[in-house]
Amino acid sequence: MSKNMQEFASDLLYRSKEQYQELVSAARFLSILPLPAAHQSVVDENITPPLITGSGYFPLIGLLLALLLWLLTFIFGAFVPALALAALLVVALVVLTGGLHLDGLMDSCDGLFGGTSREHKLEIMRDSRVGSFGVLGGACILLLKFAFFASLGAHFLPASLLMALPSARWGMILAVRAFPGARANGLGASFRQTVMTRRFLLAGITSLLIALIAGRFVGLFAWLGATIVSLAIGAWTTRSLGGLTGDSYGAIAEIAEVTALLLAVLGTYIFWKWQNRRRFLQKLRIARITPEELKQRLDAREDVIIVDLRHTLEFDAEPQTIYGAVRMDPADLEEAVEVIPRDREIVLFCSCPNEATAAQMALRLRSRGITRIRPLAEGLDGWRKRGFPMQRPNEPVETP
Repeated sequence: MSKNMQEFASDLLYRSKEQYQELVSAARFLSILPLPAAHQSVVDENITPPLITGSGYFPLIGLLLALLLWLLTFIFGAFVPALALAALLVVALVVLTGGLHLDGLMDSCDGLFGGTSREHKLEIMRDSRVGSFGVLGGACILLLKFAFFASLGAHFLPASLLMALPSARWGMILAVRAFPGARANGLGASFRQTVMTRRFLLAGITSLLIALIAGRFVGLFAWLGATIVSLAIGAWTTRSLGGLTGDSYGAIAEIAEVTALLLAVLGTYIFWKWQNRRRFLQKLRIARITPEELKQRLDAREDVIIVDLRHTLEFDAEPQTIYGAVRMDPADLEEAVEVIPRDREIVLFCSCPNEATAAQMALRLRSRGITRIRPLAEGLDGWRKRGFPMQRPNEPVETP
């Protein structure tokens, strides 16, 4: 039993070191993060070591990069404007990645858009010099990242980074797995051999979990967007070059990252609008009076003040109103708050969805001490649908 435990512990230690070495390789391949290498006791210079890229841990490197940018946001977010913070994050991301992906994007743009044949495109991509297409492509990517970072703001930015950066690194692995290398002896072909099924699944599951935890449904859309764009760019590049190169992977990472950020911006905006709408509707959930109840009170000749808050254009288009109602603009009604009687029931109505104008005005007047005030449920449309009597109002009065 003791011997078995020792063998198990030894095997576990060996596998842990092996996985850590893959993590270090991924960090060194994708960034300048100074992760210490695992100790190797035996080195044979006559044996060529296998290529280790740590592809299964690419999304974790994206996570580390996102956390570092989050730290910068936390430190500087309260002290610098949004535009300055966005510029700082763009520069920091380029520095942390060593410009690797951006360089691949620029070389890919030069080759794909500047070459005339497959061989010519590959030859241009081998050239270390940057052409006009590369400059334009790099400038567009940096500008988009700057705009998205500035649009998100310090509150939503961390979650968006956690969604986008791991998803973009997953897009690289997906493209490597799905498409062949353009050159038989190039980085693309060598890299593809290292992306085995285990590493491929690890990268996909890890990136998806990070995106879901960071953004839930928005994170899922960002992950799917990065996935689809990676496949689309990979397929288009393969048609042009016959496969992918190391530069192609960098281009895919950059475009997938921008796509994920775009979807994060859209998702965040939709979520923000939904939250505001939800809060607004919650505020409007003030007690209402139904058309039937109002009709009963009028038939009983109760002393009820009814105010028509419709806009002048709406009233001119349909001058009929609830009988006994007076028409006033919301601003005029709020100015007359001091002379509004506190001992009488006041009913407000309009023709907008959810009785928004009437409910908002009721909330305002309640905050100023007028408690016996309610909006009419369903507004003028509800009164009209029930066939209750309507009339043309008398001349508008200044106060109820």
